[in-house]
Amino acid sequence: MTHAPVNQADLIIRARWIVPVEPAGTSLRDHALVIGDGRILALLPQAEATRRFRTGSVVDRPQHVLLPGLVNAHTRSATCLMRGLGAGLPPLERQQRHVGPAEARWVAPGFIRDGTRLAMLEMLRSGTTCFGDSYYFPDAVAALAVEHQMRASVGMLVSERPTPWAQGTDECFARGLAIHDQYRGHALLRTHFAPDTANALGDATLRHLRLLADELDVPVHMPLHTTAEEVRQGIALHGLRPLERVAELGLLTAGLSAVRATEISAEDSARLATSSASVVHCPTITLLQAAGLTPLASLARAGVRIALASGGTDAGNRPDLFDEMRLASLLAGGLSGDATALPAPAALAMATLGGAQALGLGEQLGSLVPGKLADLICIDPGSSGMAADGWTLAQLLHGDIAKQVSDSWIGGRQVLEDGRALFFDEAAVLAAAQAWQQRLGSP
Repeated sequence: MTHAPVNQADLIIRARWIVPVEPAGTSLRDHALVIGDGRILALLPQAEATRRFRTGSVVDRPQHVLLPGLVNAHTRSATCLMRGLGAGLPPLERQQRHVGPAEARWVAPGFIRDGTRLAMLEMLRSGTTCFGDSYYFPDAVAALAVEHQMRASVGMLVSERPTPWAQGTDECFARGLAIHDQYRGHALLRTHFAPDTANALGDATLRHLRLLADELDVPVHMPLHTTAEEVRQGIALHGLRPLERVAELGLLTAGLSAVRATEISAEDSARLATSSASVVHCPTITLLQAAGLTPLASLARAGVRIALASGGTDAGNRPDLFDEMRLASLLAGGLSGDATALPAPAALAMATLGGAQALGLGEQLGSLVPGKLADLICIDPGSSGMAADGWTLAQLLHGDIAKQVSDSWIGGRQVLEDGRALFFDEAAVLAAAQAWQQRLGSP
């Protein structure tokens, strides 16, 4: 009788249940994930993993569920420091009277560092291991992600108006490309372009953006069809819906993510599906701003790739993707009249593989498949009273899941252990955030 050779691994994690996301709907009992050089080597029954692999590090989670790390596809992380500013006011008035002036006065590298640290800590503790950030001073965000050992894609902002980050398109492109070059090939960092809405950019800027995105092979995350007014304005200015104009200028490709797309017609869905572009759904912030509803069920039927995200968190929301999964599922059912329109496995896929695809990382992240990076989280169903064998994925998503995330690994390195973030000084992060709240006058 021949035996499989014994191979060396850096880490073996044995869990009661493993939900790999791919194949869809699969749950594996008493399996082990084998990790080496930051990647998944194998997913096997526990006895077979022990027989085939030798390692000096074994983690046992006999009551837990092991999942891919969540991917928050679109954040404006530092805006969490502005939570509560102008609370209760209509969104436009709140932006003009409170958030806009606060940004003009306070947004600088120090603000970005303190706010992003808080958001990263909140994301990590609620299951996110990779995030895409599209806010000012992406160089500061990139440095923080490396310091705190989180995976991130930082947005190279593109704007024709002066901002705290750059005075116009030339400076935007120059500073963005410098960040891209600095982190080229980095184990934790990627970049994407983060332009203003299509209506706010001229044809020349969009054509140059397309050329650079093609040359660098990086995604483009653009707010598209976020309100009915945006669509009407696009038609008035250019005679085209914004998505049609983006397509005519060559930007409607697999690298495009339409962020917060709520005003989507059947023709728009067909265009997005044919091009393999993604829609980044931000349910909480979209509802808080009364900006419409993304038609998830019809997008899914059309075959459009969908990611989930928290977006900006200045309106009182938190960057918790389990909250976004729960709300997306409820909204999909309410909007379509079908309570099964977004089942739990599909919602989880949007928050993992869908996010990875939107960030151009679908071959590297988002599912527990051999060869992919070992970004994963452990959940303890027992912390909310569920039996280890009595849970369902729907129960996990509709429970208070953020308090159940016990452990996280990014690239095979443990970054959260028993709920404690290993690369953060939590007391210092919270103290800095409280100081900003007092300075900004928010509750």
